[in-house]
Amino acid sequence: MKTNNLLNFDEAVKTIDENTFLNKTASLPFEKCIELILAESITANNDIPAFTNSAMDGYAVVSDDLINATKRNPIKLEIVGTIAAGFQSTTSPESKAARGKSVAIMTGAPLPHGADAVVKVENTERNGNFISFFAPIPKNENIRFKGEEAKNGNALVPAGSVVTPGVIGLASSLGLTSLKVYAPPEIAIIITGDEVLPPGSELQKGKIIDATGPALKSALSSDKFPVAFFEYAKDDPVKLDEIIKSALSSADVILIAGGASMGEFDFVQDCLENNNVEKIFWKVAVKPGKPIWFGKKNNKIIFNLPGNPVSVIVTYYLYVRFALKRMIGYNLAAAGLKKSIANLKNTITKNDSRLEFVRGIVDDNNFVTPLKQRGSAMLSGMANANCLINFPQNCNRISAGENVEILLLPGE
Repeated sequence: MKTNNLLNFDEAVKTIDENTFLNKTASLPFEKCIELILAESITANNDIPAFTNSAMDGYAVVSDDLINATKRNPIKLEIVGTIAAGFQSTTSPESKAARGKSVAIMTGAPLPHGADAVVKVENTERNGNFISFFAPIPKNENIRFKGEEAKNGNALVPAGSVVTPGVIGLASSLGLTSLKVYAPPEIAIIITGDEVLPPGSELQKGKIIDATGPALKSALSSDKFPVAFFEYAKDDPVKLDEIIKSALSSADVILIAGGASMGEFDFVQDCLENNNVEKIFWKVAVKPGKPIWFGKKNNKIIFNLPGNPVSVIVTYYLYVRFALKRMIGYNLAAAGLKKSIANLKNTITKNDSRLEFVRGIVDDNNFVTPLKQRGSAMLSGMANANCLINFPQNCNRISAGENVEILLLPGE
């Protein structure tokens, strides 16, 4: 459903998805792969384990020797050697384990031929070169068999999986040092406006110190997307055009904050048109962030975000982050913010037919408190929020005690 011919939220997200391209693949070292998406499966390049070995520190035995072992009448066997992990042993792993004998063995050490079980150290009592066993042990107990986890050539982790520490550990165990993943797109940020001063500046009359740039850069950094280009642009169409041209040559995704409305000094869209950027949509029936603009040029996507810092942060999480996640291979469900249902603690109202994402704080008991600072320039509300409350389109009141859908902000 459209509101005053504006796209609704779901339509905007769908349109962004339809115009977003899967980014190129790259083989990256492990430290750069975490939370990226595998572009190809990880397969076993040998049997896992590569040899039959002990799962415990203990004693390798022939299980039939211990059939009659009890606490009152333990079975005593001679220890004829020791096998440590890494083939450091006083007994050859290839030697046949004799009946009536045992071999001390460490976790991960190769099982001697003939042995068919390993008894844990804590279930034995040693006296010199003899070891007493107090219970029978099943055949194959505490043994890791060659290839029991995977055979050479088996797929271990499918393409499309998120790279986790477990995936990296597995890949390293196979001798790999890098993984083929969808590479993060490089990002350009342009902050517009004569009134904007860089962070650390002394506040001047009629000016504001930039909050948007640091917020955007930190959000991108947290999501592991590299910023390749960052510029402040004055309200000068010639200089703005040059900066946009440079950004388009430097990055895959261009984020321009400000100049998205219809003010006398909003030149961004004219400059984008001059640089042959195709407009896909402008304005969405959502608060905050109504004047968001989205376009593309070849395989590059461009967002002209609103000027107010809260609107910029919210639209980043709702649209930009979604597009970036899709570009690196995340599926539809995983690319968006996580959804949950919470119980509303305080009544909220609005006089607008648009969908509103109200900043809120959800607690461990799943109660959500809407923040009072709902204005697009009120950063304190955004700073304290850990979720966005979905206040539906064409709904003007949600009473305390009702369940609401919330979108969890990253980190929650």
